[in-house]
Amino acid sequence: MEYAQKGDLYKMLREQRSKKKYLSEKDLWDYAYQICKGVAHLHAHNIMHRDIKCLNIFLADQKTIKLGDMGVSKVAPLGLLAQGTRFGTPLYLAPELVTAQAYDHKIDIWAIGCALYHLACLEPPFHGDNLVTLGNAIANKKPKAIPHVYSNKFQSFVEGLLKKNPRERPTALEAIELMPGFISKGKGGEEAKVTRP
Repeated sequence: MEYAQKGDLYKMLREQRSKKKYLSEKDLWDYAYQICKGVAHLHAHNIMHRDIKCLNIFLADQKTIKLGDMGVSKVAPLGLLAQGTRFGTPLYLAPELVTAQAYDHKIDIWAIGCALYHLACLEPPFHGDNLVTLGNAIANKKPKAIPHVYSNKFQSFVEGLLKKNPRERPTALEAIELMPGFISKGKGGEEAKVTRP
């Protein structure tokens, strides 16, 4: 695996929390873009990561994101529902995993939403004193509002990733299209310039 000189996003999150300072919205959009690009690549190759969290998102020079720890990833064609035991980090489990429903690649989208919320709020979106209360919060409650230092567009973006119903969550590529600065292909199929790196 490539070396990530700056550690992981959880290390950065802890530093920001100790300084009581929010990350810039520009940085959050940049991280969101890179994470979604990485997940879109995995999904294009029929791979579910299944354990996206700040600890598994590494930071290299110039704020370059690298997804890591593929230990519980699964190869499954897009659209195919899987079912089985729970895996991954309890704080980032999607509602369909908590309620033992069939799941697909949209669990990674939920986890991206959890990671971005965690980075923005400096705390995870759902809490519980034990796994039962945490699971109930994930399945039935809404997280606290994202701080107003962030734009309505960013708040709506994260809320879209955290839809309880997986069919209402965007794919990784659709999430990228929702980001500011994204310009879709023209009528003739020519690709317009995208302002993101």
